Amino acid sequence: MGTIVVEEVPDDEPSGSGLAETYVALTRAAAFNQKALEPMLNAISESARLQNAAWIKQLASINVTPIIAQEQVAALSATVAAATFPRFVMPEIPRLQSAVQSLSASIAAAQADTFAELAATLAATIPMPDLSGIQSLIDSLQTEKWQEWLRHLHRPANWTDAIEDRITEVIGVVDGEGIPVAWVPRAEILEALLDAPSPDERSLILIERRHEILDDCEAVLARVKEGADAPTLPIARKVLMGCREGHWEIAAISAVAVVHGVVEALRWASDQQKAARHHSLKATDGPGRLMEQATRAPLVRFYDDWNEKSGKPRPTHITRHVVSHKLGPDQVSARNCVVTIMLMSSLLRTVYELELGGEPSAA
Repeated sequence: MGTIVVEEVPDDEPSGSGLAETYVALTRAAAFNQKALEPMLNAISESARLQNAAWIKQLASINVTPIIAQEQVAALSATVAAATFPRFVMPEIPRLQSAVQSLSASIAAAQADTFAELAATLAATIPMPDLSGIQSLIDSLQTEKWQEWLRHLHRPANWTDAIEDRITEVIGVVDGEGIPVAWVPRAEILEALLDAPSPDERSLILIERRHEILDDCEAVLARVKEGADAPTLPIARKVLMGCREGHWEIAAISAVAVVHGVVEALRWASDQQKAARHHSLKATDGPGRLMEQATRAPLVRFYDDWNEKSGKPRPTHITRHVVSHKLGPDQVSARNCVVTIMLMSSLLRTVYELELGGEPSAA
């Protein structure tokens, strides 16, 4: 027969000893009716865990030897399962349940008092911030000067207020001739292009000021940091070096490959029909889209398609399709070379500024 060893309990802690002995009795009875007693045992165990250390030590010292040896459990279980004995139901112990509930309530009350004291202490020692200036700050954000700053933040750095006021003319130059307008060229040259009376005049400006434009391209790429989002940046810088050495045609062909590679990596539209729908710059584009769309706009002309069997005249502006499949001297004219270098620099700078390389999007 199993034995129970219980440590001597001091006279001043009778409640701990009684609860421990009751717990042992319930544990032994649980071998016959575990399902009925499991919720009560769990409650007693949780309460015991939270009680003071004195009677927890006593509970831990109790050693219960099973009545039935472990190796006999399997055979006994089979016998009991086959028998038709009525199921033994453990009677309720109201006094024990009441003790557990009282114990839980007292612990919860003690915690509540502790948290209340802590909150009162913090409220008395931590000064409340002065929020009286928040409304004035919000009001200041509605001023015209603030709105102007936001508008400047969302447009390319080479755009002045005067250029933005001429957005219709800017769109005409980009749509009609595929000349980049974002980041490069500098504002002075961009205004001269807008003032020019014809495409031929604009072409002359691009050729005559190509070294200044090359300076602008180098300046915008100097702000771009090398990394996973700009894998073609080292190649782009070598393209600019080639222009410095006079190899504008070779540099332009390389720039076409760089531009198309970036567009493909971003999963932007590269066929003629979708390019016009996704890349066009519109006067209604809000500030949040202005920089990106101003950069994309020359891609509409860049992705013009052409088939010599179509009967249509061969494009004289730079196009990726003709450079890749029907390259000729007209595609790498002095004017087209400048435009292509500008497009490459403009695209890489916007990709960097707007962090477009991190999350490709099909558009």
